[in-house]
Amino acid sequence: MKSKIPISQPKTKQKQIVLMSLGIAVLAIILAFLTANLIDESERHIQKLKETHVSGVESQVQKESDSDIAAREAIEKHLEDTSMSLSGFDLTDKGLSSISKMKHLQRLDLSFARISGNALQYLAGLPLTELNLSETSIADDGMEYLGKIPTLTDLGLSQTDVGDRGLMQLKPLSLAYLALTATKVTDPGISYLEGQKKMWKLCLGSTHVTDACVPSLAKIEYLSWLELGETGVTINGLKALKNHKHLASLLVPNCNLTDSDVEQLAAMFPHLDKLEISGNKITDKSLTSLAKIKTLRKLWLMRCPQLSQPAINEIRETLPQCHVILQESRTELPH
Repeated sequence: MKSKIPISQPKTKQKQIVLMSLGIAVLAIILAFLTANLIDESERHIQKLKETHVSGVESQVQKESDSDIAAREAIEKHLEDTSMSLSGFDLTDKGLSSISKMKHLQRLDLSFARISGNALQYLAGLPLTELNLSETSIADDGMEYLGKIPTLTDLGLSQTDVGDRGLMQLKPLSLAYLALTATKVTDPGISYLEGQKKMWKLCLGSTHVTDACVPSLAKIEYLSWLELGETGVTINGLKALKNHKHLASLLVPNCNLTDSDVEQLAAMFPHLDKLEISGNKITDKSLTSLAKIKTLRKLWLMRCPQLSQPAINEIRETLPQCHVILQESRTELPH
């Protein structure tokens, strides 16, 4: 007897194929819908970014333009002045171009201004003696222009990107005061200052200098004010300055000095007029050593929690002419 072949089997397979086709079609529609939404959302996001960017650029350009105009107007009103402050101006290089019209300008403050080294070309030919560029984006490249201002004696470069190469560009100048606090200066750069014959004040705090630079400092003949706080200079390095004839003010805060170091310091520099040793790990024993510096007129002892009040009172009695400063104050900061 022949077996019977189910008649419904082909129909079942056909239904399965149809259902699978429908499922694939539905899935394709869903994927297409999701893809379209994703593309649309991406396009809207990109457009929004473009609009924001364009708006920001337009705003920035407008802001720079306004600032440049303000600077130009300030300069135009004071063309005959010998002093000008543009500190804090949201100034561009172009905005400083009109400064070249101030033919009698001797003192210029550009601290916090948003200028680059290229802007300094506009200072060429001016009889500048004092220039403050602190907390600007000035770097080594801009020093080339400053090296061509022979009248310049006081220069503030603190918290800029100036380094050793920049100091080399300043060699032609006869500087009296140079502020390099928190710059990129290192030991080799200090050698470029050895030939300075008029320099009396040098600020090197928060730089990367170490004991290796002190022999070069000793060759700055008339140096009387030296700031070395938060550097790698130690009491051993300071020995190279022991016989310096003019050093009167020494600032060495936050240099990890101990009581033993201060004892040596007092013996090496018995004729100091001003001394800052704030932020060092010293005790009352250090004050006993410092009391031997009979010429002291100002002594900064801020952030020295191990000092006792009786010891402080004692040094005040021993050195009645010395102003002992224990608390942070804008009027009492070393300057």
